Amino acid sequence: MERVYEDRPEVWKKAIGDSLLFHLGIYRDGASSLEEAGVRFLKHTLELADVEAPMRVLDVGCGWGGVLQYLAKRFADCPRLDGINISAEQLAYAAAGIRRGSLDDRVRLFLCNAQDVRFLPRAPGRVPFARFDHGIP
Repeated sequence: MERVYEDRPEVWKKAIGDSLLFHLGIYRDGASSLEEAGVRFLKHTLELADVEAPMRVLDVGCGWGGVLQYLAKRFADCPRLDGINISAEQLAYAAAGIRRGSLDDRVRLFLCNAQDVRFLPRAPGRVPFARFDHGIP
């Protein structure tokens, strides 16, 4: 599985845009760029989940780090944002973007398989945030 995610970012930018944020989005009013539609999707999802001031964020399968960077900027008071991913290539790219954005004091990245991570049971104040976007017609 890891091999699928080891392609260089330039390859993926051709398919999902320069920010490498999304491969889906919400398109309204006839015209939107891939970037605009992707950010609109993320904003809408956060609104639906009623996320206002998280104390911690865990991005499972953080990919190129675009969502983590967006969340770190949007929730500037959130003290800890963690990303886990199975791709060393993607994590290296994500780490560079996080450093460029001066977010490395709050954002940490971990190379691991999500199947190997023991997650705590759901507790009050935790909001699961998931995307099920593969194979949806």
